[in-house]
Amino acid sequence: MIARCVEPYERKRSSLAVDPAEDTTALLRRWDDPVARERLFEIVYPELRRLAAARLRGERSGHTLQTADLVNEAFLRLVRQGAVNWQGRAHFLAIAARAMKRILLDHARRKLARRRNGGLRVTGAEGDFSISDPFEQLIQIELLLEKLAVLNARVVETFDLHYFGGLTFDQIGAVLEIDPRTAKRDWQMATEWLADAFGPEGRA
Repeated sequence: MIARCVEPYERKRSSLAVDPAEDTTALLRRWDDPVARERLFEIVYPELRRLAAARLRGERSGHTLQTADLVNEAFLRLVRQGAVNWQGRAHFLAIAARAMKRILLDHARRKLARRRNGGLRVTGAEGDFSISDPFEQLIQIELLLEKLAVLNARVVETFDLHYFGGLTFDQIGAVLEIDPRTAKRDWQMATEWLADAFGPEGRA
């Protein structure tokens, strides 16, 4: 069961007025300050929840991992990792995306430990990538991405940030310091590579 150690932040959400224009970079620089972290959580919570919901949308009905669980656990992992030289909002979202990815992989491995079935089926196209069996395919995709990273690490990082973190190509460009069009090409390259690796039968 996902720990809900960040619940104190959520309980205060109704009592704090959130200004989306507030300087998140300034708050990130005060990451060690619990008050600043609380304020930051208030500001980024809607965006983190949207990203988490997008990632869980493909899960089959009856799954135990919920949107709030994923948001809370991801933020908690960021708190636990301690000091980070945050570069800004996009950088924070990128690190949060990686945290969500690790949580989803851990969740998938636990599920597969209890059941070993399901075919693999992947579709990749410009601006789209979906998987039909979230648990096993998620792990298969990770194994394939590790192979692709040997050839082109940036392409894999782009895939992670867009697929697992829901970052736009503009945001990815800011994080990786590349042109957004390059980020989009990296994404297309990754999805095409994965689709080829899975083959016409949808198996890696």
